[in-house]
Amino acid sequence: MKLVEKTFEILAFKALGRDIDGRTLVDWAIDMLVAGYNTEYLTILAGEKEPFNPFQMEKLLNNVLSELQLDYSDMDQTIKNYAYYLIGRSLNNELDSFEALGILKDICLELEYEEFLMEFCMLYYAKDDLIYSENQHYWDGATRENIDQTILEYFFKWYAKIQI
Repeated sequence: MKLVEKTFEILAFKALGRDIDGRTLVDWAIDMLVAGYNTEYLTILAGEKEPFNPFQMEKLLNNVLSELQLDYSDMDQTIKNYAYYLIGRSLNNELDSFEALGILKDICLELEYEEFLMEFCMLYYAKDDLIYSENQHYWDGATRENIDQTILEYFFKWYAKIQI
């Protein structure tokens, strides 16, 4: 069985210690059940209704992750998997590339400039500068005319070299 793609975001948020919206968790649990995963706590999570108790939802999620043996203890790999998911969505035109870069830039800053995320951060700032100015000093050769193609090419290159 293949994991539901949203799993990468759930695991990344857990690794980063971020809160996850109750509706997001319920929708993910339902998608996992539809994909063929059938565990006790996943079924319970899928049946939760608003208003969500954040402590109960956290406990249920932890139980689900344990049941499914989904590990997020390797922060670097978990974040790389999430980046792979975001870039894949961008390459499939499901997520704007600048939005994907923004998410990865935020994680880069949150992790105090994690090296494997720095190029995403630099591309984000290059594109951001070029929205408002003719000049940017973050990515060699990037101009208003070629920044979107530069991002696309980088995404293809990065996506091809990462194995998850």
